Parts: sequence; structure tokens; C-alpha cells
Amino acid sequence: MKRKTVIYLLLTALLVAGCSKTGFADGEFLTAEMDSTAILLGTASKAMTRSATGLETYEGTMKVYAAKKMIATDKYDKVFGNYVVWNTSQDPSVAGDWDYVAEKDEVRSVIKDGKAATPGNLTIPQKQVKKYWDYKASEYLFWAVAPYNEHVTFNVPAAGSAGEGTVTHATVTGIGGHLTANNTSTATQFSEYYLARPVKVLKANYGDKTANNPVKFTFDHMHAWVRVGFYETISNHKIKNITFYNNEATPVGGQNIVLNREVAAFVGGNNGTATITYDNTGLAYGISYTGLTAQKWIQFGKLAEIADPSDYAYMLKLWGHDGDMSASTFYFHVLPTPAALVGNDSPITLTLDFTLQGEDAAAEEIIVRGVKATVPSEFSTWVPNHAYTYVFKITEAALNLKKIEFDAEASNITDMSTEHEEELI
Repeated sequence: MKRKTVIYLLLTALLVAGCSKTGFADGEFLTAEMDSTAILLGTASKAMTRSATGLETYEGTMKVYAAKKMIATDKYDKVFGNYVVWNTSQDPSVAGDWDYVAEKDEVRSVIKDGKAATPGNLTIPQKQVKKYWDYKASEYLFWAVAPYNEHVTFNVPAAGSAGEGTVTHATVTGIGGHLTANNTSTATQFSEYYLARPVKVLKANYGDKTANNPVKFTFDHMHAWVRVGFYETISNHKIKNITFYNNEATPVGGQNIVLNREVAAFVGGNNGTATITYDNTGLAYGISYTGLTAQKWIQFGKLAEIADPSDYAYMLKLWGHDGDMSASTFYFHVLPTPAALVGNDSPITLTLDFTLQGEDAAAEEIIVRGVKATVPSEFSTWVPNHAYTYVFKITEAALNLKKIEFDAEASNITDMSTEHEEELI
């Protein structure tokens, strides 16, 4: 399930730390029964359909590795070695079938984006045969990444090494995420991948249709989504000449919103490598990166001026502009916080200067410097398959603005007359 977190903040003072959770459109995909003991593969993903964030489906394929733990040796033997598994349903309105049996170089048709299969759009790279549950094994472990392609590699330690026979980690090459301003009209293209937690099936559940047959993978989109907005409620004034600072108190030009942390938790760029480290006991995973840029600040939309809710173009001005921002939802594709920094309690901070200008004939300007806001640390870690919204509000109270007021009273009349007589000659 994809979750959305919305944070509203006052500049210079925290307003609220609110969290609302909404799921993706639900959908469950099951494979058709082949026979009572065959191993069937499928997905119970809740994140694979299009949603308000403009997410794409995972192209109807996944790469799967599986191993069984033999009772006699207490070691894992390979079962599925880098199998390609594909969605074969011919009816896009219902949950799809999943298949993995094929000859090498056989051409198959795959369902993509909830549409009918495109004939011959998948060539099977190896011979793949139907697998059956082995009751001489105490358990099976399954790993999957979607979609299937040559950029995904499962790493299995050799015999005698820790974790031998299991997938301890996977690497995904060619990945990236937004980090710095893109003030062009062309969006940076980031490859989309989906990660599944390891699935463990115990002997008691082999072939159990109500438990783990088909084996269901729950996928998370590898990216997170972040959008940052600004608006002001200072009547008859507008805000311009906006400058944001990074966490080293250095101005960052271009008027793009800058979020900061005390640690290099923001990772981005393109053509990097993600390493997915699996916890095969807790059935979880963590992500680390190489070949990308890690830094303490990240940029979002460019603000020529800050939105006023009374302005008809409020929503467009709220988020600013950037080539990497979704034109419909205003989200940026960002990489999740590296596993080593998950749990770090440093908050997200923001610092800016701007000019407050009156909307009258005088057009008086007041320069405001060092305006700050802080996002609570519990909302500073970005995890896969989550969307985060940060909205900053500038008010008179937050800036401690004091209105110039006038008063008047009638003063007492001072009589300056005197009695004076002078004889005229």
C-alpha cells in the first residue's frame, strides 16, 4: 500500500505535524491453478496500478530467485534461478494469470499497463520448467524484483560462505532520482523498479491455496515521491526576490526551494546502482547506493513569487516550477533514504530570505532575512512507495509583523492673545 504524508508548517514556527494515509487502488493478482502441488507464482501487490501520483505499472514481468532448505543437510538448494515470470491474462479488467514455463528463446505475450497483451513482446532467455513442492525441504525462500531485465542481479554467496544458497542482496543498475534543480522543460527520465520483501513458505503450507500457493509477492515502488509548497496570507502584499540557503548557510540561486538535513541523506543523479540488502529472517530489505551523489540538501520547484490563496493561479504557484516535477501532481521522483541513515533523528530544515512588497502606489519593500522552518524528524526519512507533501505557510504572526496604526485626538486650544494698549499719535 502506498502511503501519503502531508506536513503543514509555519515558517519560523511549527504549525502541525499531520499524517494521513491513503492506499493505492487495490488489486490482487493470482495465478491459475496448474495442479495441486505445482509451485505457482503471483503477486498480491497493492501498489501496481496507476494512482494520484502518476505511478506506472511494473510492465507485467518480474525476476525471481528461489531456494529450498533441505532437511537432510540444513542447507539451501536452488529452485528458481533467475526465472522470468510474466502476466498472461487476456482480459485487462480482471486479475491476471502468471506463468514461468517456457523453452529458451520462446516468444511470449505480456500484459502491460492493464492493457491486452502485445503479441510477442517477451523473449524467454533460458529454458524454464514447472516446479513442484519438495516435501524433503523444510522451507522455501523466494525473492523478486520487477520488471525483469538485465539490470537486475541476484547475488548468492558461494558454498561455505555466510548465507550460502540464499539471496543476500540484489543489485539494480541504471537507477536515479531527482536531487538538483532542472530548470528546463525536459524531465529527467528515471528507471522504475519495484522491490518485494522475501517470501518464506514453510512445509506445512506447501500447495495450500489459502496460504502461500500461489506464492504472493508484495511489491513496493523503489522510489518515493516528494512535493514542497509555499503560500502566504499577508493581505495586500506579495513576496518576491526569494533566496533559499543550504545547510551550510550558502545561498542557492535560482529561487528553487531547498530542504536541508545535517547528514547526507539526499541521494540522486542518474545511472547509479542500488544494492538491495535482504533480511531473510525478518523478511525485509534495505537500500544503499553507489555511483550517485549524496548530499545534505535537495532542491524542488522554483518560486518566482509565493502563492496567495486568493489568486486564481494559486495551485500552480504553490509548488513552483521544475522540469522533473509532475505536471499533474507536482511530485518529484526521489530515491529513498539510504538504509544506513534510516532512524537518524536529524530533522529537515529550511531557511530563506525574501522581500515583502506592498501592493499600493508606494510599493514599499521590507527585506526579511533568515526565515526558518523545521520538519519533525519522524517525517524526515523517505521510504519506498511513500509520498510526502510539505506545505509551508507565511503569516503575519509567524513573521512577527506589526501593523502601523494611526490614532488622533483633539488638542486643547492655546490662547496666545494678550491685552495691550498703545496710544496712537
